[in-house]
This record gives sequence, structure tokens and C-alpha cells, in this order.
Amino acid sequence: NGYLCGNLKLIENVSFKWPHKKFNAYLEHQIEKNGVEVRLNTEATPEMIKECEYDAVIAAIGADPAIPVIPGTDGKNVIPVSGVYGNEDNLEENVVIVGGGENGVEAGMHLAELGHTVTVLESTHKLARKSIPIHYYVLFRDAWEQLSGFHFILGATCTEIGDSKVTYIDSNGKEQNIDAGSVVIAVGLKHRKDAALEFYGSADRFYMVGDCRSEGGVQNAVRTGYAAATEV
Repeated sequence: NGYLCGNLKLIENVSFKWPHKKFNAYLEHQIEKNGVEVRLNTEATPEMIKECEYDAVIAAIGADPAIPVIPGTDGKNVIPVSGVYGNEDNLEENVVIVGGGENGVEAGMHLAELGHTVTVLESTHKLARKSIPIHYYVLFRDAWEQLSGFHFILGATCTEIGDSKVTYIDSNGKEQNIDAGSVVIAVGLKHRKDAALEFYGSADRFYMVGDCRSEGGVQNAVRTGYAAATEV
């Protein structure tokens, strides 16, 4: 594509993601300052890498949204969580988000700030349960509790998505329905490890970093990228 920083670029205009926007700007400045050659709108191939005879290749191609096996996920009113950003005005007023991890919660908060009525369905009994527990989680929880348009249902397992509703099984095992003009899928990522491994052997040394190796956040991407760079 035509920009750097991957999925972080998509969320840089979210009000509470200003630290990520500053981090993106910092990284882009470091790229320019250090004279790193960047080729945008260029799809890399193993053949291209071999022809250039590089000493090492670091695969950092990220991950794709995971889509659960639920009837209706292919509906016109259904989008992955990454599709929320830049598409907010095209979503209906009532939005149901399937998956209450950190990404799903943040997307819900963002839409609630813009005036949507959002309900997050989370199958476990804690919202954003993998978020950093010390300090951060309390601030995160306080933030979503202040949004009047943000709601969530815990212990809810989505079983079907329709044109105007979502069906789920509640924590008591009963089938329930909730109105949904738009549905956002936020159940995690599917790493692109197989696609990354296609570059194995295209240079003397090969590394995989970030989400294409294992699902994680910004910290995971930076740490694994740094570790690979120290070996190069």
C-alpha cells in the first residue's frame, strides 16, 4: 500500500490513540533521518529478493482478521474491526461488535464517541481481559464506562448474524437477539506465517517478526523487530 506503519496508520485519527499517531510520526522520521530506502505500493516477492542478493530478509507482513465460523459473517452489514476506521459514516446507528478483546473495545469506544449505539458481545466474563493489568486496565475501564453509547454483554456467544439482528447464547444458556444495523467482527487475528515462510531461502538469513510470527500488539512488533535487527 501507499503508507507506512501498517494497521497503526488506520487508527491514528482515533481521539484516544494520539500516542500511536505520535509514535508513527517518530518512526517515519527515523526512517527518513537514517536514509532507509522505502518502496511504497510495491508487492515483495521471493524472486525479487533473490535477484537483489540481499544478506538478510525480515518478514513483517502482519496478520489478517480472524473470521469465526458463524452463519451470516459474509453479510453486507458485516465488517472486520480494521474496516471500522475510515468507514465510520457508512455504519448504521446500532452497531454490534462480536468480540470484546482490546481491539473490539477500542473500536466500540471510538464509534460510541461518534454517536453510534454500540453493544459488545464477549464470550468470557471479562472485557478486554488481555489488556495490561497494572494501571492501564483501570484507566481503560474508566474510559469506556464514561461513554453513554457503549454497552457490553459478557458470557455471550454469537451464533448467527442476520441483516438487522445478531443471535447469541447468554451466560444462562438462553438464546437472545439484539438489533444490529452493522456488525463488526473482532475475535482476533490470523497470522500470515505461511505467506512469510515463502521468503525463507531468498536470502542467507531469514527472520519473522510481529504478527506474522505470533499475534501481539505494538510491543510485540517492536521487540521482535529489534531482536531480529540486533542479529543482522
